[in-house]
Amino acid sequence: MMGRDLPTKLLRLAIFLIAIIAIFPTVKSQVTVLPPWEGRVAYEYGPDYGDKVTEGLSGMSTTVDLKFEMPFFGSRYNYTFVMNDGYMAFGKPPTQMVRKTPIILPWELYPEEVDPALIAPFMSEVDFYTDSRVYYRTAKDRVVNTPEDAELNVKDKIVLDRITADVREGVITASKFIARYAFVTTWHQVTFKGSNTQNIGGPPRNTFQLACATDEVLTFCIFNYEKIVWVASTNSGGHPDNGLGGDWGAAVGFNAGNGSDWWPLNPFSGNTGVERIDEFTSVGDTPGRWIFRVDEVIERGGCTNETKGVALSYPNVGTMFGGEQLNISGPCFSDDRPIKARFDTKVVDCKYVNATRARCILPMFYKSGFIPMDISHDGTSQYNFKGWFFLAEPTRFEPARIQLLPRVSWLDSWQGDPNILEQTELEVKWDPFNITYFYDAKIQIGVWGYRETTTQGLWEFVDMLAQSRSNDGLYKFKPYSMVRNNDWAWERYDFGAIRINVTNDEWEGHYWSPPVPLAWYHQPFYERAHGANWSDTLCQEWHDIDRGMTPILNSLNYCPCNLVQAENDKIRWVPDDGCNKYGKMDCELNTDASHCVKQSYPNIFGASQQCCYDIRGQLMHVFDWKFGSTPMRSHPWGLYPFDIPPRFPDWCNYQYDIMPHMFCCKWGKYCDPYYWRRPSDDCQTYTPPKSAIAFGDPHFLTFDGREYNFNGKGEYTLFNSEHHHSDKNLAFPHKLIVQARFEQPGNSSYTLLEANGTLITAVVARENTSAIVEIQSRPLHARWRYKLSVLVNGRKVFFDRPYFKAQVYEGVTVFNPYMDLDQSEIMVQFASGGGFQVRENHGSLTVTMFLPLEYKYYTRGLLGTWDDNANNEFRTEQGTLVTPSTDREIFFDFGETCKQKCSTAKFT
Repeated sequence: MMGRDLPTKLLRLAIFLIAIIAIFPTVKSQVTVLPPWEGRVAYEYGPDYGDKVTEGLSGMSTTVDLKFEMPFFGSRYNYTFVMNDGYMAFGKPPTQMVRKTPIILPWELYPEEVDPALIAPFMSEVDFYTDSRVYYRTAKDRVVNTPEDAELNVKDKIVLDRITADVREGVITASKFIARYAFVTTWHQVTFKGSNTQNIGGPPRNTFQLACATDEVLTFCIFNYEKIVWVASTNSGGHPDNGLGGDWGAAVGFNAGNGSDWWPLNPFSGNTGVERIDEFTSVGDTPGRWIFRVDEVIERGGCTNETKGVALSYPNVGTMFGGEQLNISGPCFSDDRPIKARFDTKVVDCKYVNATRARCILPMFYKSGFIPMDISHDGTSQYNFKGWFFLAEPTRFEPARIQLLPRVSWLDSWQGDPNILEQTELEVKWDPFNITYFYDAKIQIGVWGYRETTTQGLWEFVDMLAQSRSNDGLYKFKPYSMVRNNDWAWERYDFGAIRINVTNDEWEGHYWSPPVPLAWYHQPFYERAHGANWSDTLCQEWHDIDRGMTPILNSLNYCPCNLVQAENDKIRWVPDDGCNKYGKMDCELNTDASHCVKQSYPNIFGASQQCCYDIRGQLMHVFDWKFGSTPMRSHPWGLYPFDIPPRFPDWCNYQYDIMPHMFCCKWGKYCDPYYWRRPSDDCQTYTPPKSAIAFGDPHFLTFDGREYNFNGKGEYTLFNSEHHHSDKNLAFPHKLIVQARFEQPGNSSYTLLEANGTLITAVVARENTSAIVEIQSRPLHARWRYKLSVLVNGRKVFFDRPYFKAQVYEGVTVFNPYMDLDQSEIMVQFASGGGFQVRENHGSLTVTMFLPLEYKYYTRGLLGTWDDNANNEFRTEQGTLVTPSTDREIFFDFGETCKQKCSTAKFT
């Protein structure tokens, strides 16, 4: 297709150029021919490149309308202040900010004084000599109306292309980034405040540059240091003749603003050693250049020679199958020292690429979710560069690396009419560039099978479909006539996957299809061993094996009776990945269902309940329709810590639940053995959860229906359930606590009056030894992409990809609805069945607690005591009943007793 389109594109380009020449016939004669750029690391700057100049006074600023949106440190800005004192700010800074020594950020006088977000390549008291200038400009794709516009457009394009190339080379996570806008500021030949201007040749002068580029989603900032010879003003102890010595050097780094966070570039920031920052680099062979990703959090690109730091990888997501080729970075690598990466507990050797990156192959795992990723680069066993990597279940990873088409044929039993089957082709389809960039590489396509022992799962080679084949992206074959070289695999493997790898090149990795039944391969062997009705025989064999396993039905959740109940029971049930109304309508295993849900957290055996509903919203039973609701021995998301079968994600569900359904119901004539072992729940014992809510400024509706207001300020216990009473005992041990932060909102934009109410701005919770989940409202200017920040064990996580929507941690599942695109709603369910929903509303959090019946009589906190007595709500955490009659009494006699001390608060 590209070949046929090329002449058309060239013709259109020629017509466009002719039109430009016709409109601007004198452009060529007016374009200034510039000499070759002689900057060491800085991008082109100066009047010839369209730069403007600030007013040359120390402490002065110039306000600039950027004409685009620049994400920075979680916020988004369309303006900036170019400060002559070596930084750019997103708010008017206090006049004494750079005069105070040392410069302490976040600004130490906040909130009495403004603490602006800022980017500081060299923040110090600057002064001007005769040739000193501060240049700035916005580089972008301009609308061409004049010859001058055309000339600037060419110059801007050159700078944007250079920045794009440098960012892609220097930051491994930016391989697809395109700089659409850039704001470039250059401090040219600036000296320091208090310098001796009588020196021969003038005072010492620095030249450095800040270039921030964005596509309005990602932002990268580049510090370019052409020449650094002084480090501090005389106010900071610098010598008048050379600006050296003293106690403090220039501040270098990024400030989030509003007293929240300061990211210094260590070891240079605030240190007199900043004089040598132009001799070092984060991007290998370009001394004086430092690259950072800055849109959400600050990540240093390239590498560092420090002894510890952050480990990054691209891609940072892979499937449990492993095999993906990864680029890693963090420390500066050397080709004469071994490089190793440790994923969780598995160590792999890596291949040196250059000083800023190495190449590894992801190993296979039998778990999903975030795992630690550490790097060793100096030949020792020290893994001091640390990061995280996400393992996705293969069935949730979209798009699949390898597609199996047509899917209905891959799922078929191949027991049909031989005349039809003889003509049926199966297709294996892939993107050739996912396998390798070498166009002449040869690949091999293999069949692999999965089996289990009592303690582990095993993926093993079965047969080769193709060898030394061109990497053209498509392979077709006919199972009916294919040559099978393995006549015993049918006894071991019920399902498997297709794997593609480059022939004889382990460093190119290998890629897998999603799991798929192997009936298309095993069918001749099945028929030889069991006859034409082999699927019924295999179904009965499974039934007999499953009957001897641990019973699972008595400890599962009961199905809601209709779809409305299922959708309102938000914490215990989540949409089924294979059949839901949010985009998975094929429902291969639940034909005619309109929506299915499953338990959001498995029971103690790793099992899960599934509930499916028809077009009328009624519960579907397997005894009425063989594709109705069924329990599952293995939850598709697994059970933490994913240590043994049936706790592995995805593959155990295929082994214990999907394949039996195939044998018995999809392929077999009689589904009864499956019904007997996996009967639908009839919802007769279903009980909706009990709920309580806190919202607004804030208003409370307790579990027993009592309404009241409470305007506390600080951190309080919303809910606490700790079972240590001698007269009561639950069937499961647990201690669950939910805390909330109440803050006074800022002044209204319409009035200077201080708000007298408070809002819930953060929630944190933990059950027993589970992961700690914290949910925070983001500041107004930081809600452009995400409304909420979610931290698990203190680490920020996101839900902006399909495989991130549900994340399983120790003792807790954190879920974001499929249709929520701005991360404004989060559900948290703990292993005991209790949990809560958090929704953001203009900076305020609405928290709804959901509890199963087992929690009755065991609740404390601001959400009340659940005992069906609305007059019995206000008990202190010690159990003392108070009976306030006014809001003031509620505040002092009850609410303040729930306030947390610093030693007991669980907030980050």
